[in-house]
Amino acid sequence: MDATGCAVPLASHSPSDPQRRAARTPLAAYPHGMSHVLPSEDRTAARSRTLVVLLAVGLLALVPSLGTFHAPLAADDGAILGNVARRSSVADLWGPQYGLHLIRFWRPFTTWSWELQFLTTGTEALPLRLLNVFCHVATACLAALIVLRLRGAWIAAVIAGALVALFPHQGGTVTWVAGRVDSLCVFFVVLGGAVALGPRPSLAAIPALLACGAKETGFSVLAWIVLLRWAAGDAPRELLRRTRIPALVVFACLAWRAVALGTVLGGYPSAPPSVDGVVRAVAAWAPPVAPLLVLAVFATLFGWATKRIHPRLALAGVLIGAVGFAPMLPMLLGGVLEQSNVRWLLAGESGLALTVAAGFFGARAWRGDLWIAGLVLVPFLAFRGRAAWHDTYEWAEAGRVAEERVQAARALVAAEAPSARPILYDGFLPVWKDAYCLKFGAVDRLRAPFEPTPRPVWPLRTVFGRAEDARPMSVALRDDGSVWPWRDPRPASLSVFQGDAAVERITLEEALFRDDYDGAPLRVTGCPPDAFLEFATFTEMGYEPAAWEPTGEGGEHRINLREVLLRSNGNVSVGGTLLTSADVGATRAYLEVRAFDAAGKIVAASNWIEVTWPPELVSKGARLLLAPLKR
Repeated sequence: MDATGCAVPLASHSPSDPQRRAARTPLAAYPHGMSHVLPSEDRTAARSRTLVVLLAVGLLALVPSLGTFHAPLAADDGAILGNVARRSSVADLWGPQYGLHLIRFWRPFTTWSWELQFLTTGTEALPLRLLNVFCHVATACLAALIVLRLRGAWIAAVIAGALVALFPHQGGTVTWVAGRVDSLCVFFVVLGGAVALGPRPSLAAIPALLACGAKETGFSVLAWIVLLRWAAGDAPRELLRRTRIPALVVFACLAWRAVALGTVLGGYPSAPPSVDGVVRAVAAWAPPVAPLLVLAVFATLFGWATKRIHPRLALAGVLIGAVGFAPMLPMLLGGVLEQSNVRWLLAGESGLALTVAAGFFGARAWRGDLWIAGLVLVPFLAFRGRAAWHDTYEWAEAGRVAEERVQAARALVAAEAPSARPILYDGFLPVWKDAYCLKFGAVDRLRAPFEPTPRPVWPLRTVFGRAEDARPMSVALRDDGSVWPWRDPRPASLSVFQGDAAVERITLEEALFRDDYDGAPLRVTGCPPDAFLEFATFTEMGYEPAAWEPTGEGGEHRINLREVLLRSNGNVSVGGTLLTSADVGATRAYLEVRAFDAAGKIVAASNWIEVTWPPELVSKGARLLLAPLKR
């Protein structure tokens, strides 16, 4: 670079020029950094450029979140804070996160971050969200720093950082406080790659450990470490020497995770991968990632044509991206990627950002053909930034709607005497537009560590959210959207007996989980002729109806209690609904038997029958025994 600041062709440098030697020598040749090969004035200029790049990228990462910092909590936020308040998070190191059995994740470091903040700042949304913002800003800066550490041009570094900074779905990773699981994990992942390019690559083992313990996506950190060292020019033997310690840490975490979860895969329950499933997964994954993929292709072709590309970094970015997307496969096998789950794309897209930057790796000054590339880059970044802004504000709005609905639920029971009996409320919206609102954790917002209500308020919606499973209530909704099962008028009453005793409460016991269960059957009396019976289960997660069946003759119906648990609506059984609720900490539910006429109108219903299960049944793994009842 000459005195005017313009780029000088490499051929104009003398063979002894230290900048020329540094530009041609692989980074691997400088295991202790490059400070000893550049004159002090050049080192000062390099530091200044680095600071300017990081400042620009950091500010850009903040822009989409401006105005959303004070948005209230939403969705899982309340459940997470309630869990860390009631349960020692040390257990997450040796078992599934939050003690769940159906959904098995190993994320102890994320849980510990929640607990540390809860102990210091309580349930206030602002400090909880600020950590998410810090992680996002730092991740964008680290992406830029990686390009600079590989001795890429400042333009390439800004492009990499900007693509991460303007991740279009950051409402789910930054504004949504529970999205920390993604923002924290990807921060550690990218930090591992940046540290691996430093003078002591083995220190990348520390962020690698933290990444693996933050989310399953964190295991992609090994790809960042190995492939970035390869992009830096390491020969195979040097590559192995410099990455073996981080690799051993990652494999140790993988083994630890398998033992803690009791399974190799863990995560959400899903069907085994198949060719058809993978095709559906790719079809669901491709649309939201397509714009960045197209830009990566453009940048690669542009870099080859102008001889500015870093081929190894371009390939490394693609491979890093592929590994980052891999943990999404179980979620995608059904062929659907919910809009509220596109936040999972952050890890993979951060890798593709390096591929785009690789196409501009040697662009030392913005002139000539770079103006042509700018006609593609600038509108793309503007479009991406607009999408990010829209997403953060949508999630912030979902938080405000959630807070309004929580306060409305509080008002419903504010004047009530304390009672363990719940009422139902239809105001707990699962989603708001494309963001989570109160899908899970609604009930937690009405009990400690938040201000407890005198009596519980449960969601009046199906547990799994299928519109076709929605059913009429035997008790009519009040004008405020609530249902009071013990107060409001009911249709003609059905009576439920076991033997000669009226059934008001059922306690689940281990014998129910065995095929040879021979307990006394339930008798449902008062059944209208030619009616159909339905068993509906109400829990703190919502309700689920089971399939209809004829009432039989004589106005009486007999059914074994185990058969009740097996009754399903084609999506989930009564036992599966109870299992899911127990898995998130519930200790009771209610069962209602309803009679419908041929037109689908409720003509009779039983009183709510309380269903409980002792804690020791859960601790013995009875929920796992219930697994066959899930469908």
